[in-house]
Amino acid sequence: MDPSQLLSAEEIVNSWPEEEIARIIRDYGEDKRWRRLARVIVKHREEHGPFSSTTHLAQVIADNSPREWQRRRSIHPATLVFQGLRLEVNTELEAVASAI
Repeated sequence: MDPSQLLSAEEIVNSWPEEEIARIIRDYGEDKRWRRLARVIVKHREEHGPFSSTTHLAQVIADNSPREWQRRRSIHPATLVFQGLRLEVNTELEAVASAI
């Protein structure tokens, strides 16, 4: 990650609207639970304040993921959300497209 970048994952999860967070999870994270997870993130920050760490965000996502989903997957419930955030912050897809 580039510390000189203007956009951060912290800014996205703590201030962006639910619709934009949902778009990131859907388009970049490719998580089928995109709508629900965006709602959980926004609701949590409204009720409890901003997310203070990645561990905090990952725990909230895990706590709001069905146990059956967790048993069927070999990855942490927050992995695809973090993938989406990374792609948005680093504009990785745009870099690949411009290289092609």
